[in-house]
Amino acid sequence: VMYLRGPASAKVNSTVTITASGLAAGVEQVKFDADGNVGWDLVSVSGGSASFRLKLDFAGTTTITAQGQDK
Repeated sequence: VMYLRGPASAKVNSTVTITASGLAAGVEQVKFDADGNVGWDLVSVSGGSASFRLKLDFAGTTTITAQGQDK
């Protein structure tokens, strides 16, 4: 089971870090996608987790999804 951890709230123009952990064996990368951002980010797994940094450019709710991938 993958877990996502990040702040419950943040101010506009701040940068937040979202971490995926509890990754299954064999997962080498995590694809993070944030509503409102163009495209997605593919992050390599290190020590069983992967972190994604996002600058919040607008007010409101941002939904972040993550998908584990092998290479």
